[in-house]
Amino acid sequence: MRDAAAVTAAPTDDTGDGAISLVLNAVLLGYLAIAVVNTLVMATISRVREFALLRLVGARTSQVQSMMRQEAGIIVICAVVVGTIAALPSLIGISYAIRHSVFPSVPPLIYIGIVIVAAMIAWPAVMLPTRLALRPPAVEAIAPRVTHDRYRR
Repeated sequence: MRDAAAVTAAPTDDTGDGAISLVLNAVLLGYLAIAVVNTLVMATISRVREFALLRLVGARTSQVQSMMRQEAGIIVICAVVVGTIAALPSLIGISYAIRHSVFPSVPPLIYIGIVIVAAMIAWPAVMLPTRLALRPPAVEAIAPRVTHDRYRR
């Protein structure tokens, strides 16, 4: 008959399931990062006319970039807060099952690393399209787009 320690002990035979799980999680996080970057880039680059209007009413390019830096900061803060809140239920459940405590044990360096990665993904995804959107002169950027439709008369 086995005792409780033998039943709850981690298996010692390594079948590679852990490595497969890590690879699948990495692929999932990669797709998530691509989706986030794509969304941020498209949302920022679609504001070309808005940036042009701001420049036409007197805002300098540096002021528009400063506004976008602040927006990128807000995006990162919101992502970290919402991500933390979304992860808490499962972390609390796992912590209670393993350690019999409702307070999850997350190493501070790992949490800081997650915050830094979120910033490294969001910051360039907002600031690079902003720089591209501010390149054309404001008068040209705010002009309506002309489409050539050969069937329209």
